[in-house]
This record gives sequence, C-alpha cells and structure tokens, in this order.
Amino acid sequence: YQHKAVMETSDMVSGLTPGTTYYYRVQAVNSGGYSEYSNVISLLTIPGKPTAISATDVKSTSFTANWEEASGAESYRLDVAKSNSFASYVAGYNDKTVSDLKDAVIGLTARTTYYYRVRAVNGNGTSEDSDIIKVTTAPEAPDVNPATNITPTGFTANWSSVSSVT
Repeated sequence: YQHKAVMETSDMVSGLTPGTTYYYRVQAVNSGGYSEYSNVISLLTIPGKPTAISATDVKSTSFTANWEEASGAESYRLDVAKSNSFASYVAGYNDKTVSDLKDAVIGLTARTTYYYRVRAVNGNGTSEDSDIIKVTTAPEAPDVNPATNITPTGFTANWSSVSSVT
C-alpha cells in the first residue's frame, strides 16, 4: 500500500493477518508536490478464530474445554450447550470470558453429550466461532458394597449397577 493514490478521505485495507498490529500514515498531494506525512496511527486487527481442541479431564459432572491460542487475542469467550445449534446454553457458559486456553466446565449431568465453541477477543472486536467440539460426560460412579465370600486367598467384590454403561 505504499503511495496508493486515493481520492477519498478513507480507504479499505484488506488482505491483512488477523491479530496483528499495523501502522498507517497519509500524505496530501497536488500538482505542487507532496505534503509532510501525517501522524502515524497503529491498530491491532481482530483476532482470527481460535482452534478448539478435544476436551480433557472428562468426568461424570465436568470436563475441561481446551483451545489453541489465537494471535492478538486478549481473552476468549466460551459457549457450552446440550445441542450443536447452541439454542440453549448451560448456565454460566454463554459468552463466558476466559483469560486462559482452557476452562473447567462444571455442574453437568452424567452420561450427557455437550458441545462447546470459543471466540477470541481483543480491544477491536471478536473473532468468528471456532469449530464445535462434542464431549460426552462419564457415567456416575457405582456404589461399592461390602465384600462377600471372604476366604484366606480371595473375596468377591460387590458394587451397584449403573445404567447405560458397558
């Protein structure tokens, strides 16, 4: 964009890298020559969309949502829902501000499928949504019952049945 002639008082600059600082200045020109340069303006472009990655530490009522860093991001916004249309959010996880690259999602239901997505944010705006990650919480833990058939060399371990497990 060096010495681009523009007849207006603004010009769209495109093809830039998300989350990157750029600088610009302008000059006026006529048949008599060029003016001095204007003051320099700096700006940070909106971050690109982050890459959401698989959940970790999946338990019966929680999991950790994870994503990769987006260049120029100052924070992230996390959504968690029971449907991939995000028509209804899990309480506390609708546009939740997170400063890290992960967040513990708690208060969930065992053996339930959830979906999460994330956006990157800086002072100039918010990125597009990441891809959607699907995660199913683990079953609840069975209740352990006292051992039976205790012998000098063994015993029978006993526990309650948990539905819908393999």
